[in-house]
Amino acid sequence: MLLNMAIADAYGAGFEFQSYERIKKYNTAQGYVNHSDSRLPLGHYTDDTQMALALAELMLSGKDWTPENIAQAFVDTFHRDPRKGYARGFYNFLQKTKSGADFLKHIKPDSEKSGAAMRSAPLGLFSDIQEVIERCETGRGAAGVE
Repeated sequence: MLLNMAIADAYGAGFEFQSYERIKKYNTAQGYVNHSDSRLPLGHYTDDTQMALALAELMLSGKDWTPENIAQAFVDTFHRDPRKGYARGFYNFLQKTKSGADFLKHIKPDSEKSGAAMRSAPLGLFSDIQEVIERCETGRGAAGVE
């Protein structure tokens, strides 16, 4: 699942926030397309996959599912591989952030973007729908959403 997500994310990265004309011209499924601002190398996945990996690693670690542990997973995964697929402001925020507690203290929880949904795929591995809902609710603060 995560491999397919990373491949699709890397493909879609070339089309994020692009004009309809550009998408129509280059979205041929024949290969990866560079984004017009070339922040991310061709064929590299973005923050969405990296943060999904952070959640999957936390799930496998056996650590408690808390906002601080979720935030720490995001921080650790970013610092292990600080890639350019993040929004510039969030990338700069993560560069300065060294701990989950620091992340939670300084995150601006007012995002109206779809990032939380984009990184939530690993949560679908839980078989109980109530557990999925509870884990999503717990992660809202760590995801920068109220």
